[in-house]
Amino acid sequence: MSEPTQQPRVLAIICNWNKQAFLRGLLTSLRQLGGTPFDILVVDNASTDGSPQMVREEFPEANLHETGANLGGTGGFNAGMSWGLRSNTNYDFFWLLDNDVEVHPHALDALLDAINEDAKIALAGSAVLLLNNAEHVQEMGAVVNWETGDLERAGEGPLANLDRPKTFKVDYCAACSLLARVEAIREVGIWDPGYFVYWDDIDWGVRMRRAGWRVVSTTESQVRHESFDNRRPTSGSAMDYLRYRNAYYFYWRFAPRGRRFSLLYSQFRTNLAFADSFELDGDHVGAKAMRRAITDVLHNNMGAPPWEEFKKATKQTEEKPQAAPAKLKRIALMLRDNPELGHKIHAHLAKEYGEAEIETLIFTRSREMQRENFPRSRFLNMDTFPRRLALAFSLPFRYDAIVAPAFLPRFLFEKFVAWNIRVGEDMSFETRRRSLREIIRLAFRRQMITLQAAYYALRLAFKKPPEIDYHHWRE
Repeated sequence: MSEPTQQPRVLAIICNWNKQAFLRGLLTSLRQLGGTPFDILVVDNASTDGSPQMVREEFPEANLHETGANLGGTGGFNAGMSWGLRSNTNYDFFWLLDNDVEVHPHALDALLDAINEDAKIALAGSAVLLLNNAEHVQEMGAVVNWETGDLERAGEGPLANLDRPKTFKVDYCAACSLLARVEAIREVGIWDPGYFVYWDDIDWGVRMRRAGWRVVSTTESQVRHESFDNRRPTSGSAMDYLRYRNAYYFYWRFAPRGRRFSLLYSQFRTNLAFADSFELDGDHVGAKAMRRAITDVLHNNMGAPPWEEFKKATKQTEEKPQAAPAKLKRIALMLRDNPELGHKIHAHLAKEYGEAEIETLIFTRSREMQRENFPRSRFLNMDTFPRRLALAFSLPFRYDAIVAPAFLPRFLFEKFVAWNIRVGEDMSFETRRRSLREIIRLAFRRQMITLQAAYYALRLAFKKPPEIDYHHWRE
């Protein structure tokens, strides 16, 4: 008689900061999960909402590690993995979980099946479904396009339409639900502490692959999570700063040598143009976040953001506020993400301008936006300068006004339309009328930005990235 196979030793690591209600829901679902047994570690980043006390009182079976400070997702997961690596339990796998996911039954067992298909698989990720629509996949990991710098989501779209094998390779998987092989972690290391939050899991996946390990996603393991597209755009200037800074940092470290300059240049140029437009519109905090992201990565100032610098401030602009036009005939609602807010703005416009014809212009490849079925919608491709130039000259003949969410980066081509209206989450209007002087000024400044972006890209592309200690849990 053969000896029974030893069950894998798994530690579920949850990073938490002030999300007591979500954390309670996740821990409750994990308590009810069947299949392979596992231990739980909650890493709390100095929450002030009573989360640690709730874990002690309501979930005594869970281990609790309090970091004493807000270390971000990067520091929190690193603290959890360090705890597990130093443990006497000798874990085989770590299951990294966001504190606000809903875990489907058999999510862990399906991840274990996937990662055990090949001893060289280091990371296996779940299908991340929409919280309010379990039939739509947000992503199942992603692939880094080293030509464009885009992160191309894998498996995005209706769950029923998935045409992928059960397990397939990707460059990285989101830490919403990610199973990691401890053997690979001991070799490659934990997360780069410079990120704080965002791009840390992408960095990890790329490092694993370059060390000879495999990274996969599986259709069989599923979790539900709030829409990435709804949450990211309105998370504030400090989070925007981290997204921009960390993207520069990632491409500086990992872009192929022949592509590093062009990738950095295109990102610097685009974001400097956005910062310039935000500045002209009076959003000095948003502009500062974009510019500070560049200067900090140039000086390798990583880690937590300078929170105080990005606190919300009253907009200050030299221009006097203008009243919204009383009547409009044709309106273009311009959207990139956040479908929930997009529907809200559309309904508000339909109420305010009942006789106007409203078209929705969507410039994104996100299938989540594509499935929303906005009335009279069309998708724009603005990847090249000629396309943006064509838009600048065609839009004034088609529309009286361009309307967009306030958080959306400003584009020069918007200025060519008679009215430019930005809408806040409270449905407040910020109105600007077409100004030839402003168009000329912006066009001139765009040329200066081109030179500035090239200078920054040259500085960073030929600078050696710092050495990182990925094994500091041993200290």
